[in-house]
Amino acid sequence: MDLSFANKVALVTGAGSGLGLATARAFAEAGASVVLADAKRGTYQASKHGVLGLTKSAALDYAAKGIRINAVCPGIIHTPMLDKMMATQADALNAMLRDVPIGRLGRPEEVASAVLWLCSSAASCHALAVDGGYTIR
Repeated sequence: MDLSFANKVALVTGAGSGLGLATARAFAEAGASVVLADAKRGTYQASKHGVLGLTKSAALDYAAKGIRINAVCPGIIHTPMLDKMMATQADALNAMLRDVPIGRLGRPEEVASAVLWLCSSAASCHALAVDGGYTIR
């Protein structure tokens, strides 16, 4: 499987920390030129709600041109944002973790690996859950 991104450009949102930062690093290590963007409490929440619809629409619009549009739907991932939540809402987080079959927090690097695969020539159009089995329960 070719995961080289030489002569490719990757736009990574949320690149200030957590999943976005891990993904940006993975793309850079794979040879891509990386454009970083970050904003994202209100913007972050709004983007999560709209990303699947946008992914489906864009995939339909650009598939004939050979452009793949994919989405990654991460579960409970250990990020700085989650650390802040744990400081004030540990009981809620522990309750959520009980529903994760893998029994642990995901790691940003695991999500970054999924993103690189989706962006590689090995993948076509997908919405991929990287959530430790949470959505299959």
